[in-house]
Amino acid sequence: MKIIVAFLTIYVLYLLQKTLYNKNWLKNLDVKVDFCDAYVTEGQKTKLVEIIENNKWLPIPFLHIKFTTSKYFLFPKEKNTSVSDLFYRHDIFSIGSYKRISRYYAFTCTKRGAYTINFIDVLSKDLFLIETYSSSAKTSSILYVKPRFLSFNELPTQLVTAVKTVIMRTRTLEDPFEFKGIRDYQPYDNIRYINWKATAKIGNLQVNTHFPTTSRDITICLNLETQIIASEDTMKEACIRLAYTIAQMLSDQGVPFKFYSNGIDQFTKEMVQLQSGCGAQHMNQLGIALARIDTSKRLPDIRPLLLQIASESMTAKQVIFISNCRKSELVKVYEDSLCSQCPCLYILPEFHNVTLEELHITNLVPWEVNYNENL
Repeated sequence: MKIIVAFLTIYVLYLLQKTLYNKNWLKNLDVKVDFCDAYVTEGQKTKLVEIIENNKWLPIPFLHIKFTTSKYFLFPKEKNTSVSDLFYRHDIFSIGSYKRISRYYAFTCTKRGAYTINFIDVLSKDLFLIETYSSSAKTSSILYVKPRFLSFNELPTQLVTAVKTVIMRTRTLEDPFEFKGIRDYQPYDNIRYINWKATAKIGNLQVNTHFPTTSRDITICLNLETQIIASEDTMKEACIRLAYTIAQMLSDQGVPFKFYSNGIDQFTKEMVQLQSGCGAQHMNQLGIALARIDTSKRLPDIRPLLLQIASESMTAKQVIFISNCRKSELVKVYEDSLCSQCPCLYILPEFHNVTLEELHITNLVPWEVNYNENL
């Protein structure tokens, strides 16, 4: 008799808690997955955070959280993850009434891009771990991974010198009474601007910077169409890094620049364009714009963009054109329409094991890209 009573009691409790969980398991249960940083740079580490809040008296003995992130996020090896085209994460929690749990997961961003987490799958069980409940939650977490800057060891002297020449032509005169600040010396800096007192104090060469009395825009135009098929993505990423590095060189010198590219923004589906600007904020905008380029999208022809640049007012303007592609029809537009209107520099990235054919391009500077460079 006691066994029957005990069984009936347990069964009644089971039905009662089943009813309660059916109606209330998701009530006031907040599950959030987010990135700890809004943007980072290739190769940097950041963290992912899972936040679970159970703002009700009913405890959740079993909570299974599932979501996907990019395979280019390098997490330490864990048993609750799997990787294919995406990184699948599974985490198990048990949370009491009116409790909050936060878990942080460090990872390394190995490739430029704009990465999102859009959906979170939530599974739960009742107190007896018999009934299963599921739900999906929408989220809008996004992380921008900006391209890394190339070191000067990765750039040939000829290229650095050519960019320095463009800068010197642009910045006609600096006002010695308009002090801007002090920063690290770069190979393209004039030696007479070295601040020896700051250098002695910091231990590295430091230079004074001043606001220019006159300033002329430079237009950076990035063509992501390539001449190659194999390792095409490696070449595109190298071109993006080079464009970002040159933009930083200009910004360091206080030179305003515009940026145009036929790269497609993965959200707006439009070509990337940035109006004239300079400084840290402008560089951050450019970094995010470059992070949002989807290199898998079909690229528009760059020639109409070159004609647009040529048609703009060419007073006080120079163009730095970066393109692995050197098709005859493209070079013709560059020569006939662009170079005839303003001073231009054509930077041609190519793999180090590829022999460049004899090219007759005005102000051409080749740059050897490491074929085996990791993305």
